[in-house]
Amino acid sequence: MRTAFVVILLAVAASFAPAATPSKNPNRSPSRTRIQNPISGVITRLDPEEGLLVLKTAAGEFTTRIGAHSYFYRQKSSSDPAQFRIGDSVKLRVRRSRSSDPLVLECIASQSWDWLERIRRQPMHGTVKKLTADSLTVINSEDAKPFEYRLTPRTQWDRKGAAVQGTAYKPGDRVVVVPRPLPGGGVMALAVSDNAADIALLKERSRSIVTGAATAWDPANSILTVKTVAGDARRFKLTQSTFLTASGKAAPASALGVGTRVTVHFHRTGSPVEQATRITIKSVLRRMRQPARPIRHR
Repeated sequence: MRTAFVVILLAVAASFAPAATPSKNPNRSPSRTRIQNPISGVITRLDPEEGLLVLKTAAGEFTTRIGAHSYFYRQKSSSDPAQFRIGDSVKLRVRRSRSSDPLVLECIASQSWDWLERIRRQPMHGTVKKLTADSLTVINSEDAKPFEYRLTPRTQWDRKGAAVQGTAYKPGDRVVVVPRPLPGGGVMALAVSDNAADIALLKERSRSIVTGAATAWDPANSILTVKTVAGDARRFKLTQSTFLTASGKAAPASALGVGTRVTVHFHRTGSPVEQATRITIKSVLRRMRQPARPIRHR
């Protein structure tokens, strides 16, 4: 009985005991959690061989790691860590980690920040300087500075209005490049063409969703042909797993027809007929009958 009473007292005392506070890591800067991406500051230490970059920011010292795929930009051009100096004002995009210092994705000289923002969002007109399996370097026609784009399997290539491979271009060729900022740093060449008029078409072809009007519907083979907003003719195969909706509700395939305005989601395979996963029927274009003229009595 006495033992049970002692156990009860200990349990009650434990319920009133103050909660244990987590131990603080003396090596962790308390300001890190308050710094937002991008981080602005002045370089106080830079060691490319050790992969170390330290900034002095408004919130305190900020230590980062330089990786093999960290991107550096200076004087409105692609650069490298060796071109930066102690005291340079920069902005960083980083990837944070719980186990180590943040990884530098992009280090941009402050004077080049606005320039890079335009590069990341606007097509560039220029001349091919270098082309490899995973990168395209273009001399910008505006400032004659080189810029390196990343190439991926999603990069769309066009020349003289026809789809081509990247090998169709050589150094010295004039190009227009549509950019796409990458979450891991750098800028991808989403589309490359020799004609600015084809850019909208290439951008659309890089996506897995299109909107347009149906120009043909083959119910026997379940193939829908759509003229897209960019003017492309695309063909889609409907399967048992294709989900059709209209006005927020499930719709039958019989709701499709010539003139139907649709949005098609599909798996990009590069084949002439893509497999549609979802089709949203927006509206049906119908011919309006002319009202009968009233008969006038004399």
